[in-house]
Amino acid sequence: MSEVVTVLNVDLADAEGMVGLFDRILTTPYFYEQGYVKSLDAQGSYTELSTGSCLKSQADKRTIKIERMECLSANMKSLIEQVTDSVKNVGFVSVHAFIAEEGSVSFPIHHDKETVVIVPIEGTKTIELIYDGYVRSYELLEGMGLLIPAGVYHKAVNDKASVMLSFGIEPFLEKRLL
Repeated sequence: MSEVVTVLNVDLADAEGMVGLFDRILTTPYFYEQGYVKSLDAQGSYTELSTGSCLKSQADKRTIKIERMECLSANMKSLIEQVTDSVKNVGFVSVHAFIAEEGSVSFPIHHDKETVVIVPIEGTKTIELIYDGYVRSYELLEGMGLLIPAGVYHKAVNDKASVMLSFGIEPFLEKRLL
């Protein structure tokens, strides 16, 4: 199988304390009111959560997704710049945080319409990539990024607890104009 992904080294100095911020987000009503906090079910569908239901979702081994993290802080902006410098991006970047307990539900095999970069900031994450009829597994340690081009089938495996950032590298909308 030829390589279709790129493994990146991401300096996590700017991620210092970010997991603590996520913990605070999960106890702050504003983020639930905005619909930013969701849980993933076994079919790969999201459910918006309320403050109290988040703890139940974690107990039920559901992965928690926090959207709009590109707006979180100056440190996140620095991480975004680092990732986009690595991929020569000239578009918009969306960032989602995924908090997964060991053995929790993950997406089924899927592909994204945009290039994504997956970076664990706490724990490790296994990503299975399906390409040209082969399955290739990548175990990502903290600070290792995996660039997955648009259209490549993949899935995350939560064999260990982790906090992961997913950077969606999207083109400017003008590129989609006819």
